[in-house]
Amino acid sequence: MKFKLFLWVFAFILLAASLQMAFAIEGGSSNGYSTISTDYLFLHRFNQSDSSDIMNAETGQACTETAPDVSVSGNALILNADPEKLACDLMVSGNAPTQNFTCDTYFAETAVTGFGSESYSGIAGGGSEATTIRHRDDGTIAVWYRDASATFQLLSPTTKLDTNTYYVFRNVYDITNFKSNYTVYSLFNNSGALEYLANGTAPFTTWENSITSLKSLQFIDFTPSMTINVSEVACWNWTSKANAYIRPTAPDTTPPSITKYSEQGSSCTNWNTNPSNPCTTSDTTPTLYFNTSENAFCAIGLSNSNYTTMGASRNCTAGEGTLEHSCTLIEQDELVYDTSTIYLSCKDSSGNMNSTSTSGALSLAVTGLEAAARTSIGLGIQNALLSGYTNYTDLQIYARNLSNGQIKGTFDRAAKKGNKLWAFNRIGVSDSNVNMFNLTPVLYTLEFANSTSAQIISLTELLINTTK
Repeated sequence: MKFKLFLWVFAFILLAASLQMAFAIEGGSSNGYSTISTDYLFLHRFNQSDSSDIMNAETGQACTETAPDVSVSGNALILNADPEKLACDLMVSGNAPTQNFTCDTYFAETAVTGFGSESYSGIAGGGSEATTIRHRDDGTIAVWYRDASATFQLLSPTTKLDTNTYYVFRNVYDITNFKSNYTVYSLFNNSGALEYLANGTAPFTTWENSITSLKSLQFIDFTPSMTINVSEVACWNWTSKANAYIRPTAPDTTPPSITKYSEQGSSCTNWNTNPSNPCTTSDTTPTLYFNTSENAFCAIGLSNSNYTTMGASRNCTAGEGTLEHSCTLIEQDELVYDTSTIYLSCKDSSGNMNSTSTSGALSLAVTGLEAAARTSIGLGIQNALLSGYTNYTDLQIYARNLSNGQIKGTFDRAAKKGNKLWAFNRIGVSDSNVNMFNLTPVLYTLEFANSTSAQIISLTELLINTTK
């Protein structure tokens, strides 16, 4: 089975009108990233009302215009003159950051232009410059960074930006060793998913000017009459290089859902549109094949309950923790109704699950129950009588008791040994009970409704062993 469903949760909109461009993106926040300010060292999404006054970051730090006419429009910081600068402090409770951190700056340009992201040793873009990454408009149209000697170096491979793509400048700050590296990513929409493509990178380089403490970030447009739209700046702490490149993700509160059923096992594709439209099976412990919207752990049972309530004994055995699953009904839940209902329940790795089942009621038309019951009765008779008995099928019996009460009925299976007769019936959806009385010590009857094969065998043996 190869049903795949990719749930894309991020989209960005590009609106272009003549020479102006606006991007509605909110950084990566709706791409599964956290918007909780406490998850970040610094977070500014510029999601304020259009204004010439820049609000403080959501994490509380002050942002200051260090060159005039900076504004916000369409949920983006607008830089459209040379120079226009916005500086934002990184200070937390009056202190410079003491833990390694990474900053992502999401931006777009309306023309091949100049834009830079910088860090400083002082607040509000003051003191000495420590790091720089710039898209230069100087004939090379390339992305540069400055090394420890303040010399511009090209990212590798040489990276040129255009006006048709949204970009991220990623600066990784190694506070411990006073080093940073830089990556520029282009962002593109792949069937609704925002994907990151690294265009160029730089090795870890010692900060300029022998700086050993960072207190602010600054964003600058240094090309006249060209517009830079900065939609979001997000900085987060990290403790190892492995998580330096992983933005905090939004808490997962959504339970998994079932996205597709296959025709394997007793699954059927009509459940994809209507789970009450039954599939036909002769398997009383069927296996279902299906896909989930995210990696999940699932269980199968007869009750409309969630994954936890179903219990560990009903957990699926194939596809656990993945998108593709096969689940087999356990013997204790063997189907006994001609029209049966089963349920699938799933949870994700965060423990999210529905209050009831994930699938809702899945209808099955079960065939062969009558034949299976007759076989089970025969096994019970054999187990109890062993030998020397006569088997009967579809046996019609007439009986009269001492009160002259008369009754007749047809039984699926019967066995006679000596002067004793035992008769058994499986009562299906279209059958009625005979309700024949016993005539001790010559006639004993038993009728089964909604009993599993194991129960029929056991009850058949029990009746014969206690009356023979």
